[in-house]
Amino acid sequence: MAVASGIFKPFIKQLKTTQKQSRTLHDLCSGSGIPSRHIFYSSDVFNTLILSDKFPANVSWSDTKIQYISASTDVLNMSFDKHYCYMMLNAYHHFNTEEQNNIIKRCEETDAELYIIEILEPTLTCLIKVLLAGTAGVLLLSPFIGKMTWRKLLFTYIIPLNILTISIDGIISVFKSKSKNQFKNQIDDFAKKTEVTRLNSVAGPTTIIHISHGH
Repeated sequence: MAVASGIFKPFIKQLKTTQKQSRTLHDLCSGSGIPSRHIFYSSDVFNTLILSDKFPANVSWSDTKIQYISASTDVLNMSFDKHYCYMMLNAYHHFNTEEQNNIIKRCEETDAELYIIEILEPTLTCLIKVLLAGTAGVLLLSPFIGKMTWRKLLFTYIIPLNILTISIDGIISVFKSKSKNQFKNQIDDFAKKTEVTRLNSVAGPTTIIHISHGH
């Protein structure tokens, strides 16, 4: 959580200065939902948090302000609601260029607001960070994340398949990522309400693609 605090701190600050109270934050491609929950609590500008994913995780929160949609929700087919504020954390690079553009076009057409947050970029520095996180980071932090089962012990420390799969996934993600300028060049021709910015933090740079609402 400390890592998430450092990475998303500039974005949380942006939310506090630009968002109004009494809105619903809908996180797309949520996974476990832990980073989204951190942003929801730290920003303190939304009334409720909705989590969804094409492959939803089997998690639940005791806080009634947080809802995880149990049904599969594909961002490429779902309908956007202009009354919600949407967010996508470090998942945009998994889509190809056509799919990425489709998401932005549909948001603009619906007059919905969406924050796309990408913490990866195609640089050597980013690749080294991902490799360190996928190897040394997994070895050091595994005992503190969830229960230490025999499967987790076996496939992390004895036969390190977890480390191998996480590292390979991280490498692929870095090569599929784009810089701020690449994203900007990609959408400049058709996006009318979308702004691409780069926020810097101690933990590293973050690219924010913001589709505005009501402009």
